Amino acid sequence: KADLEAMGVEVELCKTCHGLVGTIKGGKPGKAVVALRSDTDALPVEEKTGLPFASENPGVMHACGHDIHTSALLGAARILKEREGELRGRVKLMFQPCEEDVGGAADMVEAGVLENPSVDGAMALHVVHHSMGSVGYSTGAACASSDVFTITIHGEGGHGAVPDSCIDPINAAVHIHMALQALNSRETHPDE
Repeated sequence: KADLEAMGVEVELCKTCHGLVGTIKGGKPGKAVVALRSDTDALPVEEKTGLPFASENPGVMHACGHDIHTSALLGAARILKEREGELRGRVKLMFQPCEEDVGGAADMVEAGVLENPSVDGAMALHVVHHSMGSVGYSTGAACASSDVFTITIHGEGGHGAVPDSCIDPINAAVHIHMALQALNSRETHPDE
């Protein structure tokens, strides 16, 4: 937040989550509102690289490239703010928490990040492990995502001497797990 405010970017914290939105208003007439989004959360992993830019917070690190995502959006904010007078329309800078736990984007949308003014288009980036110096883009799905759901299994107790008189929930759960794993890893493309 302090870095954006130091650049002169208008900053607003999302009221229902830990997200942050910066706005660059543009200096020329234009109605378009473009959102640029990065994820900001760290993972509960101890960084042991010893590199000069290693995490200084015990027990957490940006193991998935989120530090470069945040840095890239801060860099874009600096460039866009310096050229604000040339922009037609506005740019919303969305710093999204909780990407890895699922729910951060939904929380920000629920908090109204895509409204007042309404966003016409959005872009994000993700660092992937390809050759250095190359850039790719996608108009559809580009990376895998997660969803959360619950399966409740009801069993009926019994005795080991008469296993046919019970309904074993552990056995049922194992079969469900194996079927879902096979579906995800053997039958469905990760983008679907």
